[in-house]
Amino acid sequence: MEFLMNQRLLLMLAITLLLSGCSKDNIPVYLSESVDTRFTESMNWNANHPTNEINVESDDYTIFTMADCHIGTTSNLDKFLNNAHSLKPTAIIIDGDLTGGLSEDYTVFEDHFPKDYVIPSFFLVGNHDLWYNGWSEFYKRFGSSSYTFTVRTSGGTDLFICVDTGGNTLGKLQTEWLTQILQSERSAYRRCIIITHINLFRHRHTESTNLVEEELCSLLNLFTVNKVDMVITGHDHNAYAEEFGVTTYIQVDALEDGLSNAGYMKLEVKNGILGYKFVNVNE
Repeated sequence: MEFLMNQRLLLMLAITLLLSGCSKDNIPVYLSESVDTRFTESMNWNANHPTNEINVESDDYTIFTMADCHIGTTSNLDKFLNNAHSLKPTAIIIDGDLTGGLSEDYTVFEDHFPKDYVIPSFFLVGNHDLWYNGWSEFYKRFGSSSYTFTVRTSGGTDLFICVDTGGNTLGKLQTEWLTQILQSERSAYRRCIIITHINLFRHRHTESTNLVEEELCSLLNLFTVNKVDMVITGHDHNAYAEEFGVTTYIQVDALEDGLSNAGYMKLEVKNGILGYKFVNVNE
């Protein structure tokens, strides 16, 4: 009986691995590099590009955050960019799954989001962006996916840390980097906000991948001890907010075309108070 059960488990594992290596179009999906490789390349990029510091004259600012547009078509992306053009946020964050990993998808996205876009824009890689060796496409267009930037206001400076979880783990090197920043630099800033693609809390049953339990528990402890104010994620396609310890964990709606709940999030600081608002682009 035990032998038969082991056979069935091995068969199920083989089927799972086979399916996970194919896209919905039955085209093989290639993920060629490890998270440590991506992190090392990101650090090389950071060494040649200074940390972004945004200066705001008042103590109020707004950052638009979107995720999971999965280009394809660009109707909702265009709505997002038009809203940003009209409302002029302080910055824009693109929190992963811009594409399905194909070079032509990246080209379509870049055509709609040109490099000379006037609003400071920050990009993170998602799991779908890594398909078909997509990291090389992401890297040559947007650079690092593990970096920091700051927003300096009249009332204080806020630290934003962008973290690569596109492969469903931070990996050893990136975890050490994140830990070092939080332990040695966090106290110098008024607030700390972390942005990453994979959601940390699962509020509904889905087939999407998540961090392993041990890594998740370690991160929750790290964020609590070092007083991280907010963690912003995407990946699960449904807006959700959870308070855990001293930290607000937020996942934003997908911006993908065809979804009734397609939207983004406004991170808002007013009179020094941190808040957020979900925006449906169909309304």
